[in-house]
Amino acid sequence: MLLAPPAIWGGHFLLCYLTVAIWHAKKSEPWDSFDGIRLALAIGTVAAWVILGVLGRLCWHRHRSASTEQPALRFLCLLTLLLTFLSAVAVFYSSLVLMLIPTQAQIVEA
Repeated sequence: MLLAPPAIWGGHFLLCYLTVAIWHAKKSEPWDSFDGIRLALAIGTVAAWVILGVLGRLCWHRHRSASTEQPALRFLCLLTLLLTFLSAVAVFYSSLVLMLIPTQAQIVEA
């Protein structure tokens, strides 16, 4: 379970950048709309955050329910919880590409 949060972030990172790269390679016209890609990446971002939220809640529950006689288990649960939070922040920064893609109106004005 310790490797799941970074794997989710890595998958989201690949989803964002490969989707935009493939779209740009196929449609290099500046007036083509990015709205479909923006929606797909927004759905992927929300899905990643939901999965990370579920993992975070599971880790928090395990951390709280572990007995004090098992400090290693409590530490691993806390470490996974913190790694889940860090991965959620990384997903946010990976999704900044959504805000940097110009809209159709911005392209027409330019």
